[in-house]
Amino acid sequence: MVISWILTNVSESIKKSMMFVGSAQEIWKRLENRFSVANGSRKYQLCKAMYEMKQLNKKIFDYYTQMKCLWEEFEALKHYPPISRLNIEMSAYVNAVKKEEEEQKLFQFLNGLNEQFSTMRCFIQAFV
Repeated sequence: MVISWILTNVSESIKKSMMFVGSAQEIWKRLENRFSVANGSRKYQLCKAMYEMKQLNKKIFDYYTQMKCLWEEFEALKHYPPISRLNIEMSAYVNAVKKEEEEQKLFQFLNGLNEQFSTMRCFIQAFV
């Protein structure tokens, strides 16, 4: 029944490649492998967009909002394994990773600011 449901809900080309797979679990694994690449492709597009984003004629607030949308979508595509126990070392590591990610966002934001902010950009980067 599950195999039938899966096969009726995929395109014809995908259906043809899955018709002779023996179990719903195996079909699901193959679909997952096939479409997990799309996340990689979307992550690449988002990274490219983040570094190519420029303020141009936008107000800083609008520019920041556009960047924040990209950051949030990128964050939603990340898949980290769950942590069942958090010791002091793990906590320090997680905090360091979060700090690095925030620093990366700052650099992406500063990268796209208009030239009129170049002095402030250099000043901020000196303190990071």
